[in-house]
Amino acid sequence: MKKKISKSKQFKSFFLLFSSSIASIIALVSCQNTANDQAAVEEKNFYLKHNEIIKTTKENKNFQEQKAVIFNVNSDMDFSNALSKSFKHVFSVIEGEATPSLRIENIEDTNIEATFFRMFNDYIDQGFNIFAFNSPKLVSSFSLWLTAPNNQETLKEKNIKILTFDASKQLSKIGNNDSLISFNFLPEDVNWIAGYFASSYLAQNYKEEKQRKILIFNNNRDDEHQMNKTLGFLAGILSWNKNNPNLKVKVDQNSDDIAFINNDEDKIRTFLSNPNNKEAKILFVATNSLIPLVYKYSDKANQKLIVNNFKNNEIKPSDINPFLIINEDLKLLFYKLIYDLYTKKVGTNDSLLLRNGDKNIIFYVSYKDKFYSFSSKFNPANQKLFNEALNKYKDIVRDNFPNSSRYLLDTKQVASEEISNSLSRLLTDIHTIK
Repeated sequence: MKKKISKSKQFKSFFLLFSSSIASIIALVSCQNTANDQAAVEEKNFYLKHNEIIKTTKENKNFQEQKAVIFNVNSDMDFSNALSKSFKHVFSVIEGEATPSLRIENIEDTNIEATFFRMFNDYIDQGFNIFAFNSPKLVSSFSLWLTAPNNQETLKEKNIKILTFDASKQLSKIGNNDSLISFNFLPEDVNWIAGYFASSYLAQNYKEEKQRKILIFNNNRDDEHQMNKTLGFLAGILSWNKNNPNLKVKVDQNSDDIAFINNDEDKIRTFLSNPNNKEAKILFVATNSLIPLVYKYSDKANQKLIVNNFKNNEIKPSDINPFLIINEDLKLLFYKLIYDLYTKKVGTNDSLLLRNGDKNIIFYVSYKDKFYSFSSKFNPANQKLFNEALNKYKDIVRDNFPNSSRYLLDTKQVASEEISNSLSRLLTDIHTIK
């Protein structure tokens, strides 16, 4: 004979089980918040400590003077603005808010070489010794400048540093040069994780295939930096689709539809008002300055944003609350660089970045090195999906980093594959995979 359990005991058991579940959820959310708070405290302490070292170095007159020029090409203003803010931050620590040793020059696309030669020579004559070129076009102009008599020797004699970004093709024409410090950004990895997570989130929450749809936004098909973010995200979606053919995620755009040149507000409004696009549940934004416009015309009740954001840029307006933020910390990167040069820590154990010296250096700016990070306020279910995406990424890449990760993640099939071809291939494969 079965023993009958009283209603009061049933309620008590249910209450204990319910309370335990709630406690687990609260504990998990609390752990996430604690981790975020701890990271913020560690970041604050890092800058306080090293700012003090900079000030002491200056007071003791034991520094190597640094004077920097950032050359911008107007076609890539998102990266240019973030780069400028990053340099201004560290130079303001050295010399106050006026930053007289930092100059920012915008050069028009139409007459780069003549303008570049004149300004570059003038700044060298004025004693500037760090030059940042934010475009491969500027690196090409620099390679021509190098062919003039005595220019190589000038760089060495004056200990000039040339900073380049994602310009491997142009640098191959120059070869080894002790003045070069080259930064190769690898945003594909973090965006692959985001793409795989977004796909698993849609599969978990939407049974109808037409609802498992993502829209992609960037504003410059010729900008390698943001295009690599797009490729990484698409490759994450494709990997999900290959592993889960019955829960496929759609991206119905072609390569022309993802680019909203010059942040074309009318085009964004029209695009997002299209009934087919209203069905999309996730909007992926590769370009920092597009975030407010995409948010403005999105269906805020039914569409979530996954965005790329330079960490030293606040997302405005403040009511934008993206589902997931992929942070790129240029501020930290260039703080470490200028710190090492200014305090003469290059090649020492106290160096923050240039531990192996400053001659002909190539840096891979990566998720592995914590220059990229994620910000989110996930509930436990979404955090579980995100962790699974992260583990999937780790299983694929393992120790084959950084050069091999692009091929293992399928953002590029061969080293020579052009970005436009990679984009078309990924969009086609996502659309046609069985």
